[in-house]
Amino acid sequence: MELDLEKWQQNIMTNKQKAVCILSAPRSGSSALASLVADMGLHLGAENTLKEGDDFNPKGYYELKQVLDINEQILMESIDSTIWEIGESLGWSKAKTVKIIEYYTWTVARNPVRAENVSGKTREEVENFIRSITQEQQTLLLKDARMCATLPVWEEYIDPVCIVLWRHPAEVQRSLGKMTGIPQKIALQLWYAYNRLAFIVSEKYPRICLSYQELIENPREVQKKLGDLFRNEGISISLLDDSRESSIEASLYRNRNRGGVDLTSKQTELYGALAEKDYEKIANIEEEDSDRALLPLIGMVNHFNGELSRRPGRRYLNAIADIYHSIFGR
Repeated sequence: MELDLEKWQQNIMTNKQKAVCILSAPRSGSSALASLVADMGLHLGAENTLKEGDDFNPKGYYELKQVLDINEQILMESIDSTIWEIGESLGWSKAKTVKIIEYYTWTVARNPVRAENVSGKTREEVENFIRSITQEQQTLLLKDARMCATLPVWEEYIDPVCIVLWRHPAEVQRSLGKMTGIPQKIALQLWYAYNRLAFIVSEKYPRICLSYQELIENPREVQKKLGDLFRNEGISISLLDDSRESSIEASLYRNRNRGGVDLTSKQTELYGALAEKDYEKIANIEEEDSDRALLPLIGMVNHFNGELSRRPGRRYLNAIADIYHSIFGR
């Protein structure tokens, strides 16, 4: 019997696939959290469909490759065309340009992607992916830091239950620096932008807000909190009993030193709201000021100084700044 696509589309809009979405800045411990959620019986997919582990995440990332690919496509389509011109002028591929933008201009993390800015083809890919999961009748676990920007596209086809995970800005900055080599100021702006955005896109959905420290130090208590949330949302789960070991290892809590970072006033305000669990306040914290928002662009040019050495660096810096302000200057 063939699937009636029109009927299926109508059905999915009224009976959407339940999905648990982990929202966090990069390097905030979301892989450790995903391992705990996976222990509770949520659907991850076959091992060969997941991103492989490496030195930075030896136990794995718990990220579906197909979700990563779709999110990258969403970002590629939603980025302003002038940004592509910059990448092309520097000889970058589209994939590299996306990564540079993600790390250095935080276009990705500054504002949510509007669903109407994404092509029908890509939205169909999201539909088809969700359809395959729906047929399995399992709750899906979606984990990718870029979901903080792309969730508005996915939410057309899923019924999200959100876990917002935050980590001390100095720890995120240090971990990002080791992994990518990006400058401290840019890493801190990424921390700010992604965390603020995670609260914005999850505000209308059932959610729980957790810190990485409590996850590592008391995983069983965190699992109980998650269990209460999931049961309230009709998600079937299992809990660890005393005879089973948690998959969370305290030894993997790296970069504990929190000194030596100079936060902006808004970064300080956001960190204070997170530490005090004043989550309503976070939604009212505004974007970084435009002059501070320019710092990632300066960092991008400086960091890729070798690639710019054959060109007048100042002229390109000014051109990028003009484009950035034309897009974000409000």
